[in-house]
Amino acid sequence: MDYISRRYWRADGTTATLVLSTSPIAKSIYRAGADVPFHGSGYAVAPAPASIVSSSEVAAFTARKENEEYLLLYAFGERRGLLGNGLQAWGLVALDAIFGQPNDYFLARVLAPLHELDALQAAQVAGLAERLFPRLASSYGA
Repeated sequence: MDYISRRYWRADGTTATLVLSTSPIAKSIYRAGADVPFHGSGYAVAPAPASIVSSSEVAAFTARKENEEYLLLYAFGERRGLLGNGLQAWGLVALDAIFGQPNDYFLARVLAPLHELDALQAAQVAGLAERLFPRLASSYGA
């Protein structure tokens, strides 16, 4: 599995980090949810407020542990686009295997320290994810 990360910041102090995990092996990406590493590290994970994300292709949750609190937005995809990691995605993985079609699967995440964000900044971080994720998927399809 390969990882790419980029940090974004605004003049108002808002920061966010993009982490892209990618692999030609679907199981490496799809086998676990985006929240699993947080559960394994002792964080309490909860769904983010539904109002934070306006795209059906992007999901979000919050993770808390002691003094740390994060907002994480994520999307699963591959060369056909953002598909999630559910039945549709696994069905296409099976078709790829049957027809010997190579693919590259990914999990894109945007992570921001929630304790530093007000409602407007949280919406801006969500907007960043909603713009970045389709662009990543588009570049995979090209």
